[in-house]
Formats: sequence, structure tokens, C-alpha cells
Amino acid sequence: MQVACIPRLILVYFIYEFYGDWREYGKVYSPSWIVPIVARDVLLCLFVGCVDSFLLLSEFSPFKKSMARFKYHPSYPSLMSSMGGTSSLFREAFLCCCSAAIAGLMEAGVIHAYATGGVQSLAARRDSWWEDGWTLFFMFTWFYSQNVQFYTMHRLLHKWGIPGVPDLGQFLYTHVHSWHHASKIPTAFSGISMHPLESTLYFSYALLPCIFGAHPVAFLYIKINLISAAMLGHSAFCDPGTGSMPHYLHHSLVSVNYAENHLPLDAFFGTWAATEEEAEESINRRFLAARKTA
Repeated sequence: MQVACIPRLILVYFIYEFYGDWREYGKVYSPSWIVPIVARDVLLCLFVGCVDSFLLLSEFSPFKKSMARFKYHPSYPSLMSSMGGTSSLFREAFLCCCSAAIAGLMEAGVIHAYATGGVQSLAARRDSWWEDGWTLFFMFTWFYSQNVQFYTMHRLLHKWGIPGVPDLGQFLYTHVHSWHHASKIPTAFSGISMHPLESTLYFSYALLPCIFGAHPVAFLYIKINLISAAMLGHSAFCDPGTGSMPHYLHHSLVSVNYAENHLPLDAFFGTWAATEEEAEESINRRFLAARKTA
């Protein structure tokens, strides 16, 4: 994970240098600086999604035949129409861009809060963010604590199956999280193809460093990682592809593998499955009591 984050760290450094002194322009909300931030995030998700889709899915790709044996599922998505239980690439790309726009607007809010003193931060008063302890701490450990946040949020958006407890998770899945699960055969665009409420919850993790007064570059770095890591992880190709097999099984089977394996949270809570057989056993074990009660 650390090695994979190096290119994103370099990208964030150049982004931070390019946009100038946020302490000045961030004091007043203005389209002149907010629109470029939103456009940048939308273009980033389009770049990652289009390059990944061209290299792995396109008929014109020189790698399509050689990579076919690494694909988790033999079917390929359609560009415009939903078919075979999977959402169209166009729909996923549109929702992906909407989520990226939400992330960009959140960054604008963070910059404004720092610039106006809404967030008190000694680190934000200087440009040498690499000298601040909290900033470095969150930038180099984000994928552990984010995994905890993601597991919790993700689990709450699925069926709870707790006897005697109203199943708010089933309601949230039906009306919110099902947007993300529209594709049973995910692509890179599936990564942040979400309901706006879920997008906001997902990117809210990047606000954590702000609570501790870290430099705002920590928010930017984590947000860029949340976009690109989710998109690359949903590419349904194993190594040398970037797809996550546990998360592919989650899209296929729904009620297992709620987080990635940076921490063994699924194993600890009994929601881990490496195969379809293990998934069926896990689902039956967890929801049998709820069925009997019903």
C-alpha cells in the first residue's frame, strides 16, 4: 500500500504547489477556485476509469486477450445498456463523476474552514507540511484507520439480521447502497459509483486529520487515495491487474467481505469468505437466527 501511494503523494505535492496560497483565496467562497478543484477531481476519476477500461476491457486494447485469463468473471460490461446483471459503463462513469464532484466540494469546505480559522491548526500556518507530526501520521497510516471506518460504514449499509432489532441496514441497502451494487461484475468506474449520501460518508474519513489540526494537505492526500484506490480495487482482474478478489466476491455475494485485508476485520467479525461456499456458510450462520425469529 505504501509503495502504491508514492505516485499519489507526488501528484498531491504538485497539486498543492500549483493551486497557490489557499490561505488567501480560501477566505471567500468563489467559483474561481472551487470549480477548478471540482473539475480536477472529476477529471482524475475519468482518467483512471478510462485508462483502466481501455487497457482491460476495450476491443482496441493490445492487452485484452492476454489479460482475459486474469478476469474474475468472463463477462464484460456494456457501454450503454445494463445487461447480464451488471450496470452499464456509462451509468457508472456518471455516478463516479458525481461522487468526485462531492469530494471536490468537501475539499473546498475544508480549505475555507482552515483559511477562516474554523479549523485551528499550527501546521497550516506554514508550507512545510512534511515537518508536522500529525500530518505525517495520518498520511502514512490512513489505510488502517480508514479500513475500520469503511468496515463500520459498509456493514451498516447492509442487512443487519439482528433478532428483535428493526433492520435499518436493509432499508439503507435498498435505497442507498444498492446504487453501488448495481454492478455484479465491477469495473474501475464502480469504485466510487455511489448514491450521494454514501459518497459523502465515504469521503468523510478524509476529515479525520482536520480534527487533530493536521495540515490540509493531509485531507487532499487521503481524498486522492480514496478516489484512486477504490477505482483500481474494483477493476475485476487479479494480479497483474489491480482488482481485489475479496471485494469482487462482496459485489457478487453481497453479505461478506465488507472491508479489505489491511486489517483482519472480516475474519474477526465472522464475515470473511474466500470462496462462494464459505460465503454461503457465513451468511447462513449469521442470518439463521433472524430468519427463525421472523
